[in-house]
Amino acid sequence: MDNTIVSLTDFRKRKETPKALQIETIFDCSDIVLDVLEMNFEEGVCIGLLDGQLQVSSTMDDVDSIIQLLEAALDSVRNEY
Repeated sequence: MDNTIVSLTDFRKRKETPKALQIETIFDCSDIVLDVLEMNFEEGVCIGLLDGQLQVSSTMDDVDSIIQLLEAALDSVRNEY
C-alpha cells in the first residue's frame, strides 16, 4: 500500500484563545475532509484532537488498513517534526 500523508496542521501562534467549537461543527468539518479525501485519494483517514481525545474518521471499513495508515502518519510525524 502506497501511503501519502497530508498534514493540515497550522502552526501559527495566536494571542487570543480560540472559541470553543460546537460538536456539530466539528462533525461537519470531518465530513467535508472525508469528502475531499474520497475525491482525491483511493482511501484515507482524518485524524484530529478534540478536548485531548483522538478523533479518527475514515473512508474505509477495514480496521487493519486504518491502523496501517495511522502507523504511517505516526512515522511521518516522528521523522518530520
